[in-house]
Amino acid sequence: MHNNLERPKKTVNAVLSVMEGSQLLYSIQPHPALTPIMHLLPPNILVSGHDRIPGVVFSTDTDTADALRKPRLLKSFSCVLEGLRVVLFPSVEVFESDLLQLLNRDCQNTVHMF
Repeated sequence: MHNNLERPKKTVNAVLSVMEGSQLLYSIQPHPALTPIMHLLPPNILVSGHDRIPGVVFSTDTDTADALRKPRLLKSFSCVLEGLRVVLFPSVEVFESDLLQLLNRDCQNTVHMF
């Protein structure tokens, strides 16, 4: 068990505190209102209404400030990118060069038995 769980602090924060002999039971369920924005969320994560999610209108409601209560997609627009260059490290050339060196070294170190 994690050290923080074995020896919990007396006060977790201003709202929560440790209560001896108590349990916290919870259930995690999908929120049907999130269906239109599910493609924007990585799988297997928990999100809060206070998290900024790219593509979702952030709530300006000061009472709840929960963008996930009734999520709305940002308006989409089309654009054209010219001269886009993506460099991935290591490049294919570097990878192939390193692979060839390793293969050559491996071939030189192999003992051929016939």
